[in-house]
Amino acid sequence: MSEESIIKEAGTVAATVTGTALADTVYSTTSDVTAGYIATAAPFLLASGSWHDLADAVIDVTFASAPAANKFIYLYRRDMNIKGANDAPIPSASNRNILLGAFELSTDVSQTINLQGIDLSRDCTFFISNAAGVTLNSWGLDIIPHGYSINP
Repeated sequence: MSEESIIKEAGTVAATVTGTALADTVYSTTSDVTAGYIATAAPFLLASGSWHDLADAVIDVTFASAPAANKFIYLYRRDMNIKGANDAPIPSASNRNILLGAFELSTDVSQTINLQGIDLSRDCTFFISNAAGVTLNSWGLDIIPHGYSINP
């Protein structure tokens, strides 16, 4: 049907640079994440000139040993250029900033988990914190932007 609202999904964007090991309760750092997502850059830009305001986050994790049940990896967003060139603070234990959600872990050593419908801002980066109770040996985070558009 024409002119109905449809979901438009963009390509997958790798949000990690290194994905280095994180001990329990440790946050990722700026060296772990990409420089930032700008709404005018593909695949975040829609044909109408607006940007995707939602995304799915997919994380691949490998632990030193199996985490216990009911443990989490938390996902945070850091907004960039919120007033001129000023950025929001980097998420940390003393500044949790914008919590987007939690990846609930199973007891498997290696896992791939999806977190649906996270909010995007015009310019942002992503950070994680390890609350698995064990060391996170390696990880990779992908962001899949999507939003709504009109069916032609």
